[in-house]
Amino acid sequence: MQSRFLLTRELNNQVECCRLHSPLFYPHFHSNLEIYLILSGEIEVLVNDQKKILGVGEFSVALSYDTHGYRTPKEAEAIFLSIPTSFCEEFLSLLSTRCLPSPYLNDPKTYETVQGAMEALLRENNEISRRGLLYVILGAVFDQMTPNTDGVSLANHSFSAEILIYISRHFKEDLSLSQVAKEFGYHPSYLSRYFRKTVGIPFVRYLTMLRLREAVLLLRTENQTVTSCAMESGFGSMRSFYRAFYEEFGCSPKEYLSAEKQKSIDFHSNM
Repeated sequence: MQSRFLLTRELNNQVECCRLHSPLFYPHFHSNLEIYLILSGEIEVLVNDQKKILGVGEFSVALSYDTHGYRTPKEAEAIFLSIPTSFCEEFLSLLSTRCLPSPYLNDPKTYETVQGAMEALLRENNEISRRGLLYVILGAVFDQMTPNTDGVSLANHSFSAEILIYISRHFKEDLSLSQVAKEFGYHPSYLSRYFRKTVGIPFVRYLTMLRLREAVLLLRTENQTVTSCAMESGFGSMRSFYRAFYEEFGCSPKEYLSAEKQKSIDFHSNM
């Protein structure tokens, strides 16, 4: 399965909730938890290796690092919700003992609860109230989970999650595929093939995306030089950083920040 790490989703560390008409998104993954609730029509949803056409009364749940994508055969409407890990750490910590039997849910009571909370989330501006609505949604999803018996069907997904979590904790270091392979007791060539097959991109590409995400976050929020942001994010040299940055964004870091600043000025001047 070919998928891509959605860097833009990672950079926006905010809860996103909106109505979408006839969505089309190619397979991708990120650390956010993502929910699609169908309001009308039908939407073909892919989560990992499971594909299903969902209609009214159904919604999908893609957990952290699940590969997911959406395609609308005909006219349809859905509510989209993306929750960063920083907003649902307690919920995610429970996933070692609980699991969703399926990423597709159609229980009428659960659908009604989640729809009501998402509709309210679209209208609500108060941050405390918004967090309360997120807990309602996460609680409804959690009630549909069953004890994780760590069966064979979950083995590959669990192993992939362990690898991705390990990389997320050590990407700022001088990390290599060989080191990760040694940590998990596998030959580097096997892990390379396994990683590309399950994640959809090479190990080095994924590692670069994590470092770019960190570098951009530091550039946006910290009063540091471009060099210090690059080094702190795990890049071994400025040459490798500039090359990776230009390949991803099509411009230099300074040009990127200038464009971001202009967007902010335009946004506030139009308010």
